[in-house]
Amino acid sequence: MDRGWLHLTTARLELRPFADADAAELLRLFQNPAVRRYLLDDLIIAENWVDEEIQSSEARFEAGSLGLWAVRASDGPEIIGFVGFRPFFDPPELQLLYGLLPDHWPMTKAASHGRITWPRRAP
Repeated sequence: MDRGWLHLTTARLELRPFADADAAELLRLFQNPAVRRYLLDDLIIAENWVDEEIQSSEARFEAGSLGLWAVRASDGPEIIGFVGFRPFFDPPELQLLYGLLPDHWPMTKAASHGRITWPRRAP
């Protein structure tokens, strides 16, 4: 499967699908108190949780569905957030979710996450 369409960019952001190489940075992101407060009911997650999220997201992309992207500012290499779709409920329904490190909370950046992921689909 050609995954080139999964790499998304705007003037300020670069989004790439979660990858194994991102695990340490994603763990730091999800363990940030401000991020976990809103997304994880303040639970401190472990490395294996991040590994499972990466694998699940990759599997959804491979199946032609939607997964999760790591977000970087276009002027820096480090992950500042994430955005994408993840299944919840039974039967599973894809839900849009995103999170940003607090230093990057201006709503213009957060809002652009959802706008650039929602309309995109594989060609």
